[in-house]
Amino acid sequence: LLVSIPIELSPRRNALKHLADAEIATAKARTVLTQSQVVVRALTLFYDLLVEKERERVEGAIAQELAAATLVVQKRRDAGKASGYDLSRIQVETALLASTHRQTQAQITMIRAQLLSLLGAKGAQNKFSGSLAPRESLWKPSGKPVKGSERASLRLLRAATGSTAKAGTAAGQGWKPNLTLSGGPRFGLSDEARFGYVVGLSVEVPFFSRDKALRARTEAERLQSQAREAVNRRSAQVATVRAEGVLATVKKEIHRLDDSTRSGVESLVLAAQSGYREGVRSIVEFLDARRVRSTIALRRLELVRSLKHAEIVLRAARGEFE
Repeated sequence: LLVSIPIELSPRRNALKHLADAEIATAKARTVLTQSQVVVRALTLFYDLLVEKERERVEGAIAQELAAATLVVQKRRDAGKASGYDLSRIQVETALLASTHRQTQAQITMIRAQLLSLLGAKGAQNKFSGSLAPRESLWKPSGKPVKGSERASLRLLRAATGSTAKAGTAAGQGWKPNLTLSGGPRFGLSDEARFGYVVGLSVEVPFFSRDKALRARTEAERLQSQAREAVNRRSAQVATVRAEGVLATVKKEIHRLDDSTRSGVESLVLAAQSGYREGVRSIVEFLDARRVRSTIALRRLELVRSLKHAEIVLRAARGEFE
């Protein structure tokens, strides 16, 4: 009856433990990045919803102006001061706006449904409200690369790289042999009963393998972890630089648009509207002035959308959602 007790001196178990730690850290990093992507998607849909609601409001105001202008045209036509062309022209413009307005409402419904699905919420009682005002604290470029201490995913990937390095160090000591201590009673029942004890020590000599496969695995895992960490860091830096550039460009363009159109567009619309009511201007001029104003408003709205999207990307690159 022999009992054997292995005494493991080889670092193989330690190397496998470090590899397992690296896999756990990498899995946690993927989880953090996935959660961040979900938050980015939800915020993007949220601000798209606010933009479309603002578009709906602008289109509603335009519809009210066209309805008031239609009444003026009908009265002028009844008085013989306007032609049927003017009425037909404004009716066509109203129909076109109504079609665009329906598309905007459908877009709002679709975005809202996507947002509710992403958040796991149901029911019409859920309402979304917020502001499209820019976050001034994000507008100044940092001029610094993203630090690992600021991003949970990068810290986890760096920990995974460190674990694979430790695994490689442990696997490099594969020359250490394993011992096996054996012992137990020995019985003999031939001519006469004999018994005694036996104790032995066996030594495993890793002459041929020396855990070459494990060392190759740890080296591959180390290189992969380093590459994954570098990609994550560079991607965050590129996203930061790009988002900061978009923020600066869009901010400047919004100011330019406001400065160049603030004083002229309202006076243009008022002049065309009063001129038409007094019979000195055509309805086409009024519609053209109104369209210019709505185009400027919608252009500014799209710039604000780009601004909010860039803010989301920048916040994600800085690790705010991790």
